[in-house]
Amino acid sequence: MNHSFRVVALVLPWCLVTISNMTSEVIAAEKRATLCTNGSASPIYDTQLRAMLDKHIPAEAKQMLTLTQCYGGDCVDNFSSASNTTVISATSPGQTAKYGGYDDDSADALRPGWWRDAADVHKAGTKGKHSTETPMTGGGLAPGDFPLRPTSSWIPGTPDSRHVVVYAGDPNNADAKMRDKISSSFSGGYNTTVTTVGGNGSSSGWGAPGTPKDLEAAIKAAGDAIRSSSNPANEQFLLYVTDHGDLHNVQTVTTSIPPTTSHTVSAYTTFTPADLNPAELSLPGFSLFVSGMTHVIDDLYEYTPYFQPGDWSISLTETTTHENIIFNDFQELFLDWDNDVVEPIPGEGLKLFFPCNPTIFGDSFFDTEWDVDIFNNTPDPYFLEEFSQDSGMVGKPPLPPALYWDVDPTPGIQGGNGTWSNAGVPTWNDDFEGANPLQTWDPGCHASFVAVEPSQVTIVDPVTVESLTISSPGCSFTGGSLEVSAGTIMAEFDVTIGSNLIGSNGLIKGGEGTLTLLEPAVVLGSTYVSNGTLALAGNGQLDTPMVETASEASLLLLAGNHELPQICGEGITEVASGASLTVGSIRQAQLIIGSLPTSGVAAGSPVPEPNSFLLAGMFFSAVIFYFLRSTRRS
Repeated sequence: MNHSFRVVALVLPWCLVTISNMTSEVIAAEKRATLCTNGSASPIYDTQLRAMLDKHIPAEAKQMLTLTQCYGGDCVDNFSSASNTTVISATSPGQTAKYGGYDDDSADALRPGWWRDAADVHKAGTKGKHSTETPMTGGGLAPGDFPLRPTSSWIPGTPDSRHVVVYAGDPNNADAKMRDKISSSFSGGYNTTVTTVGGNGSSSGWGAPGTPKDLEAAIKAAGDAIRSSSNPANEQFLLYVTDHGDLHNVQTVTTSIPPTTSHTVSAYTTFTPADLNPAELSLPGFSLFVSGMTHVIDDLYEYTPYFQPGDWSISLTETTTHENIIFNDFQELFLDWDNDVVEPIPGEGLKLFFPCNPTIFGDSFFDTEWDVDIFNNTPDPYFLEEFSQDSGMVGKPPLPPALYWDVDPTPGIQGGNGTWSNAGVPTWNDDFEGANPLQTWDPGCHASFVAVEPSQVTIVDPVTVESLTISSPGCSFTGGSLEVSAGTIMAEFDVTIGSNLIGSNGLIKGGEGTLTLLEPAVVLGSTYVSNGTLALAGNGQLDTPMVETASEASLLLLAGNHELPQICGEGITEVASGASLTVGSIRQAQLIIGSLPTSGVAAGSPVPEPNSFLLAGMFFSAVIFYFLRSTRRS
């Protein structure tokens, strides 16, 4: 291979390194995933997160960890022995997460409810996941055994208190929306605290900056509250992690390197393509973790480094081809857990990150073995704790760009009546505050209706949209056809769609409002109502293999004769008078037939024979009575 910086001059002359002062070792490397941080703080290893939780959260308290950052799946196995901890993750090992996939749906579902638990949150995230995400669970506690019932000191079976921490080291607006959603869901709860840690702290809407010290402080505060209770076993701790992440292939070294001396790590084995996809990396490299110094952190964002350029360098030699690559330039990051001073104590020190060209990183440092010479070019001895190959921070790909319905070219977002077409009159603005010129529709975008004025929208073409959010009251759509390619419609207010609807990747109805379909809808995949109500009226029919309702969500059949292969879930299906439902399989928590509520039907109950039956208005057959009675929730 011909790499442009294959041979570069070391600041330390080679002649100053004597073979007699070199040390070497061979020890297996291990994969560690991280939570990213802000400013010049070092990333947080999964092992360090586990240590923080073990140190501060009483072992008898139940914990729920939701990991939606890149490589979150690589953190999960570190909690396999945590008997009172359930872990749900957007990804499996080696995978990057995506904004608008598992993350926002799990954030929406993370809320108290009498029949809710962590399994409901994981289910919601899995329903909304990106096609490249493979969600997984872990820990010693099953998600279904972590209840999300409202907190109370006197109702049996409810937690006495709940402490929620939302963390994002280097967040963007999507992370902020998830933060606000979770905060809103738990705020005002009895004996409930919500702490947000991320970004620049208060200047960016977070309670504290996204640093190791501030995350540990938030966890400690929660742990102190739990320890002060009379029954820590009936307390809960929840951690929700969003934002980016990275993966490290860590070689533990633990040796002192004298001045102007090197240490050799022999036969270091690099990442493999099974560990991560090199094509997704933008700033990979190698790191040293060095300790034994005292260094005051004067400013998180205008950090003054302790080491000078050239103080450390790395030389890697491939064991078979003897190819040699040398790194001199590094970025210094600090790891401090308490007082803005890096001290010569266990767990604190400086991480020196040597960036590598992504192409060279992918071509040379996968499925290979290298001897690594690490040079201390300073006049002082230091303790070398780790050498690692790093993916570098991998950002979650951004959400599709959003366009906002805006029928008035004057500044600001103004709702109102208009035509939605692929060409013609521009009725969209790409700025949330309506500061830019209006434009025509772009089918690769997310459509958002946020104006305070009601909007009656006429669709004249077959229109395709990534996803749809209605945060404006009084919206309605008529005519044409509307294809939702990513499958998600968030209805925060009541909305009617009188257009032919296509869910080309399933359909997820979110938001607290009612989405009423007046014309047929074809859903290529399952339909999931995560919140609010999905209603069918007029000519509304739903062609889908399954409808599932989460707790606190419902399917409402107002008119017409409906046939569905399967309905299930912890929510409600209501068949109004004058409507009928023929269903192949039903595992529903509650049915309401006509205007008369029936007793609950437990999710997971056996389906009676025959599997196809008719529920019509106020007509009840003996079979229906038997079914409802025999499957009554105890």
